[in-house]
Amino acid sequence: MDKVSIKAWMEGYDLHLALINSDKRSITGDLNIVLPPGLETDHLELVEISLPAESEKMMHFPVRVSKEAMGKTKPIALDFEWDGKKKSDPINMKAALKWALNDPNVHTAIPGFTTFDQMELDLSVMEDLALTAQELKDLRLETKTGGLYCQQCEQCLPHCKQGLPIPDLMRSYMYAYGYNNLEAAHELVTSFNLPDNPCGNCRDCVVNCAKEFNVQERITDVSRLKNLPVDFFV
Repeated sequence: MDKVSIKAWMEGYDLHLALINSDKRSITGDLNIVLPPGLETDHLELVEISLPAESEKMMHFPVRVSKEAMGKTKPIALDFEWDGKKKSDPINMKAALKWALNDPNVHTAIPGFTTFDQMELDLSVMEDLALTAQELKDLRLETKTGGLYCQQCEQCLPHCKQGLPIPDLMRSYMYAYGYNNLEAAHELVTSFNLPDNPCGNCRDCVVNCAKEFNVQERITDVSRLKNLPVDFFV
């Protein structure tokens, strides 16, 4: 699993980005930003970024908004490539919400949001529940991966020789890689008295996940957050 996270948000007409390297080695790669029609910036070319070990780099790019784009939700695509790997923008939540509401057995959805932009994105779904071609493509791409969301069935608990709180650790992983919320992931991971490598005493993991997650890999990955100071996330 990659060791890079991306946070992106708008303040006024500035696009703010935070690239977080939680690996113990430095990383150099290319940041690519693609704006939708109606938005422009002078920094669309590939930007080479060097991230020291266990560091965070903040950037901002002034964005010009055309009159036609005012008051509309405009998704911005971005990705960071290094060592043949790519970290891209988060899951298409709008597509996921539309997919859920198109199920005749679903009558109400209560999506979560922590920013006004996320609220506006959720509310925009009410305008049209039809999935666009791009949204269908995004949903199909997600089915080809193991996914991020633990269903909290707890079927894994009896199998773990270390007695680890696997559902909670899978939730931490979801916070980190699904929501790009490293602060929430860190808070949950550090709430348990875990060793630095919780799975270190097990050569072979015997846990069978109902969603076929590689539990050992994800726990090893997300547990690294416990060694980072709290002010790293501020």
